[in-house]
Amino acid sequence: MKILTILISSLAWLLAACTTAASMTPQIPSETQKASATITQSPSLTSTPLPSQTLTPAPSHTNTPRPSQTFTYTPTPTTDWNAIYQEMKSAVMTATPAALSEVHISPDGKWRVELIQYGCVDIGADEGGKNSYEQLRLVNIEDGKETIITDQLQYCEGIGAAGLGFVYWSPNSRDLYYTDSAYGVPDGGGMAWYRSLYRYKVGSGKTIALRWGPLAPDGVTMAYPDQQELVVYLWDLDEGEIARIPSSLSPSSPWPGIFGIAWSPDGKSLVYIEAENSDGIDGKSWIILLDMATFERKAIFQSESGQMCCLKWQTKDQIQYRLNNEVNNLNLPPDAGNELKPTSLWCERPDDLQQTKVAISRLPGAPQSFCIVWAESATPVSGYRVELKYDGSGEVFDYTAGPYGTQWIVPFEYQPLLDESQEQFISRHSYNISIFALTSAGESLLGATAVEVDNPDYLSLPTATPTP
Repeated sequence: MKILTILISSLAWLLAACTTAASMTPQIPSETQKASATITQSPSLTSTPLPSQTLTPAPSHTNTPRPSQTFTYTPTPTTDWNAIYQEMKSAVMTATPAALSEVHISPDGKWRVELIQYGCVDIGADEGGKNSYEQLRLVNIEDGKETIITDQLQYCEGIGAAGLGFVYWSPNSRDLYYTDSAYGVPDGGGMAWYRSLYRYKVGSGKTIALRWGPLAPDGVTMAYPDQQELVVYLWDLDEGEIARIPSSLSPSSPWPGIFGIAWSPDGKSLVYIEAENSDGIDGKSWIILLDMATFERKAIFQSESGQMCCLKWQTKDQIQYRLNNEVNNLNLPPDAGNELKPTSLWCERPDDLQQTKVAISRLPGAPQSFCIVWAESATPVSGYRVELKYDGSGEVFDYTAGPYGTQWIVPFEYQPLLDESQEQFISRHSYNISIFALTSAGESLLGATAVEVDNPDYLSLPTATPTP
């Protein structure tokens, strides 16, 4: 489908010009609880920081640009777009030699990613003008077997975003990440536009569409916004979807958007901008601070109007931002950036999860955390819905995950918290968890569990509203 989209854009002379690719470095400056509430816990934990990992790409091989060539072919009359695409691709590959542009070795040394480029060639104005062609290949170093991950035919004199490019290897070498918009910007992209990103699973050849966001200092956790859902995803390069962070934006706003994600130097927090109008100066905008230890989300600055951008950490206690091109510094709240951070945002998973389907878990190094984890559906789904229902109070909290999400890091205020007060224990000591698989036909129950906690001494707990 992506190839067809590229072809149509190429024939309409709208794709990006084949110019030298811009730097592939992600912007330097979050998937979580869909429920709309503010988490206010700063748990007292003890954890060992995760050693920083660095994804170092292999040296890139840069080739000297070749002069534009002229080559004319006679297309076969047809309305088969795939056939037309194949003819144009063949014309480019025949007229210009292949050039090895990039090479990236997997961390385990077993795989090699190659970017192959065929330079611009004029195949005649009536047949498509100047076009080029690129392939992203995966090579098994041991046996030399090659697999074309994706390819792209480009119109060299158009506008927009195009170009294949390698982005990351996952540390475990099971996944590689690439983009098909390596350079250029789409017309009308705005500040809320983020480059495409795809995860290719080396074992199965399956591709998942994401967006390209900045990596945390640990080299594993990525944060990127989804402008349709108006959330920030947290993504583990090895494991996949961690959580999604809700926003306060309304879809009915003029041009709502989330952008400017910037990780703190220690990875304990990140900041980003939520704007009612990300493509103009009218409307409110906020700087949001997310604490990675508690997933507490705070609006630390609000602008009534104007265009805000360019968040940058100055120190661990201060960030810099631009408002209407004026540089400003903002001191963070004294409690910003919890002193403790889980060693991983990937919840612990019981060995028997495939049999039980659903379980209660916690984050490594964070004993006070509360996770709900579930087994992936055996059939394709569009997502999952988690329902946490307390029998005593009748409270019901919902969370929706994407098709690759298998955990919910429950916000502090939705947790049972059974040692806080007598009233809290009575209302939440008994609860039910249900996991539903979402498909185009509706939802079906994937798994469920019921929990009841007994504490004969609960009357010794403080009361929520002590008497004078």
